[in-house]
Amino acid sequence: MARSKTITLLLVFAMLSHGGANAAEVPHDLKTVPVANALGLDLYDVAFQWTSSNDNTQASRFQILVASNRRRLDAEVGDLWDSGWRTQETSSGVLHRGRAFAPGSEVWWKVRLRQGDEGPGPFSEPAAIQVPALPRVKQPGDDVTNPTRLVRNRVVFVGSTLISRMARHAFLETAITARWPHHDITFRNLGWPGDDVYGTARSEFGSAYNTRSWQPPERQEGFGYGVLMKQVEDEKPTTLIIGYGTATAFSTDSEAFERFTVGYGNLVTVLEETGARIILLSPPRGYSDL
Repeated sequence: MARSKTITLLLVFAMLSHGGANAAEVPHDLKTVPVANALGLDLYDVAFQWTSSNDNTQASRFQILVASNRRRLDAEVGDLWDSGWRTQETSSGVLHRGRAFAPGSEVWWKVRLRQGDEGPGPFSEPAAIQVPALPRVKQPGDDVTNPTRLVRNRVVFVGSTLISRMARHAFLETAITARWPHHDITFRNLGWPGDDVYGTARSEFGSAYNTRSWQPPERQEGFGYGVLMKQVEDEKPTTLIIGYGTATAFSTDSEAFERFTVGYGNLVTVLEETGARIILLSPPRGYSDL
């Protein structure tokens, strides 16, 4: 009988010890760190961070729930994101991969861990995220009557042959959409084959004097440039990706190069007035002074 009691007490002690280990693994000090993006997109992106009593966080698997309100989170409904069980790969935080946060909203999240073959530990205490109410810069088309509406992002590509051919293979657009699938991001490619920073090749658009060639007549010098400016204005971009100079980068004509640099500078200055973020594509290697 004494031996039986001893075994029973040992089993109880083991169960209590196991439960205590799980309890010790409750994540705490939950933080969300805003993550900027080089494209200047108007979106609130965050990385989730927390502290665990286990120093070997790289071996931990985690599950994050993000909900649009506290009640849903308490019911363990991650309507904005349920990460599922994942392995932490970096100490800098876990990027949010779920639905976009509406500006001005309050979002709630929590996280739990599991070690090896052990079952899931308990969830952490809930933490709130206060999403900024206003975008970086109000853009045309934003619905000011609905402050919780997702901010519109309009990425416009402007350039010559390199940009024009990007429309055939939308790798960049696909990568951006895959990274932020639930955000309002649209794209427009305004590239034109053979164009330059003066919009020369666009002179064929609607010129009454230009019926036989894309080269602008003397009486309409600058017509193509006006066409380019009108196209950009109509698109109302929030981000402009500009790609000119592919051919000039290999040019040995100093006068042509000087004409390009002056025109490029003027073009960027004018496009900055749109309020969009400007991103310049560097030309391919081959001209070290550009």
